[in-house]
Amino acid sequence: MSVPQTHRRLVLLLLGAAMLPAAAAATLGAPAGRAADPSSRPAPVPQPVEPIVVEVPPAAWPDRPALEWRQPGGQAREVSRFAAVRVRFDRAVRGVSESTVGLWEAIDGTPIASDVAYDPLGFAVTIRPLAPLPPGRRVEVRLTDGIRELSGGRLASQRWSFAVTRDVTAPAILRASPAPWSEGVPWETRVTVSFSEPVRGVSAATLTLFDERTDRPVPGTVSYDPTAALAVFAPEAPLWAARRYRVVVGPGISDRVANQLERRSWTFSTRPLASVRPRPVAEIPDAVPIGIWHVPARELDEVAPLGVDFVIRKFAPPDDVVRYLDEARRFGVKVIVGFSHVYRDGVVRPELIGPLVAPIRRHPALYGYLAVTEPSVQGVSLSEMRQLYTAFKAADPEHPVLVSIGMIGEFGGPTNQWGPGAADIVLAEWYPTVFASRIFPDGWRTNTPYVLSHFRDVVERATPGLPIWLVTQGYTYRPADLRSPTEAELADQVRDAFRYLGASGVAFYPWKGGEPYEDDVRRNAALQETLRQVVNAVRTRTLFA
Repeated sequence: MSVPQTHRRLVLLLLGAAMLPAAAAATLGAPAGRAADPSSRPAPVPQPVEPIVVEVPPAAWPDRPALEWRQPGGQAREVSRFAAVRVRFDRAVRGVSESTVGLWEAIDGTPIASDVAYDPLGFAVTIRPLAPLPPGRRVEVRLTDGIRELSGGRLASQRWSFAVTRDVTAPAILRASPAPWSEGVPWETRVTVSFSEPVRGVSAATLTLFDERTDRPVPGTVSYDPTAALAVFAPEAPLWAARRYRVVVGPGISDRVANQLERRSWTFSTRPLASVRPRPVAEIPDAVPIGIWHVPARELDEVAPLGVDFVIRKFAPPDDVVRYLDEARRFGVKVIVGFSHVYRDGVVRPELIGPLVAPIRRHPALYGYLAVTEPSVQGVSLSEMRQLYTAFKAADPEHPVLVSIGMIGEFGGPTNQWGPGAADIVLAEWYPTVFASRIFPDGWRTNTPYVLSHFRDVVERATPGLPIWLVTQGYTYRPADLRSPTEAELADQVRDAFRYLGASGVAFYPWKGGEPYEDDVRRNAALQETLRQVVNAVRTRTLFA
C-alpha cells in the first residue's frame, strides 16, 4: 500500500480471536445487541495477525520543532576562525545543552569545546567556541533529537558542515599621514591611515586623534573608503600650532574574517607659528579681476550690477556652454568655464578637453578655464593637474587655465602638492568664519594671516610670479561648522587677500549654493550690498582707507 510522504503510517495489528481472551472473542462473534453464549460456540480457530496501515495527515502528528535559520549555513566557505554558530528554531524548545548541541571536526570527529546558550524569547541557540576554530578545516554542527518542542515533539537530528578560512594574517597599517613622529605638520592636516587589506570597524571609536596637552580627543569626522582600504580623520577646525597630537588606531578593527588589527599609536607635532611669518603687503594691484562662483544663466542679470568682471561656472553634459556664454555676453560678464566630468573619482580624462574647448575657444565672453577644483580632495595629483593643463593649452593657448586649491593649510605638502606646469592662475580657498567654539571663541579663524602667508610662500618658491586669487566665504555650511560672514567680515576677507596673500584677484563664493548650504550671497541681501561696496572700494583703491 502506497502512503504519501507527507503522511505517516499508523500500523494497527488486529489480533486473531484465538489470541484474545475467551469473553472478548465471544463478544466479537455475537450478533449486535446480544451477548454471546460461550457454551453455544465452537472452540476458536487461531487466525493469522493482519497489519492495517492507516494514513495519518500532518495536522494529526505530534508537534516537532524545525530549524528556521542557521549561520554559517551548510557548505559555507571562508568562515572566520572566531565565528560563533547561531541557530533559530520555529518555536520554543527545551533540552538545549552541550549534550544535544555541539561542534566537531568533520574529518576525525574530534569535539570542539564550546559554550552553548539558548535564548527562549528568540528561540535561538548560540554556539561559541572556547578557542579559535582550526584554520583550513571543516567543522560539523550537530543537533540531536534530544531537543524537543514544549509539548514533547522531538527535533529531527540535524548535521551540516562549513569550511573555516585559512587566513590567519591580521591586517596591518601600511602608511599613515602625518608620518609617525613627524614635526612641522600643517595645522589644517587630516589624518589618513592606509591598511594592508579592506577592514571593518573603522569609526570615531577606533580612529581617534588626541591633543597631548589636554589628553582629550580632537573633534572631527571619520570616513572610510573600502576600495582603497583608506581611513581618514578630518578635524573640525585647524589644529593648534606647536602642539603634539597622538593618533590611536584600534582596537576593534578587523578584516573580513575577523582577524584583529593590533592597536597602534603614534604622535606628530604641528608647525610653530614662527615657521610662517605674516608679511603684510596692503597693496592693491592696478587691475583686479573680481568675480563670483555658481551663477545660473537666468540670474546673470542680478549679478552684473554688483560690478563683477567674471563668473565661474562648471558644466557637464548636457549643459549648453555656448548658450551660457551668449547670456553672459549680453550682461557684459565674462566666464571661467570648468568641465566637471574631465576628472571624477580620482581619474582624469584629458582626452575629453579638445572637443569641449573647440566650440567656445573664440567666444568673446570666455575668460579662461577652471581645470580642477580642490585637487587634494578629488584625488587629482600634481602630475594629473599637469595633464589637464597641457590638454587645455593644446586646445586653446590664448586663454588662462586656473586651479582652485582647497585644504590650503596642507598646500605644498605630500597630499596637496604644487609645482610649475599646472596652471596660469592659482586660487586659494579660505573660509575663515566659523561658529564660535573653544578654539575660535569669536567665530573667526585667528590663524588666517599665517595660513595665507604660507600659501603665498609655497607659490613663490615653486612658481614665482604666478598670480594668486582668493576665494572668499559667503555661505553657511554646518557639516564643516562654517557660518555666513557679517558684512564687516566679508570686507576683512578681501583686505586679507591683499594684505597676506598678495592676491591679484578675488572670487566670491558662491552666488548660489545647493544642498546642504543654508545661506549664500544670492539669499543674503546684506552680503550682496557689501560685495558691491567692496568691489567699488577695490576699484577706487579705498579699501584700506
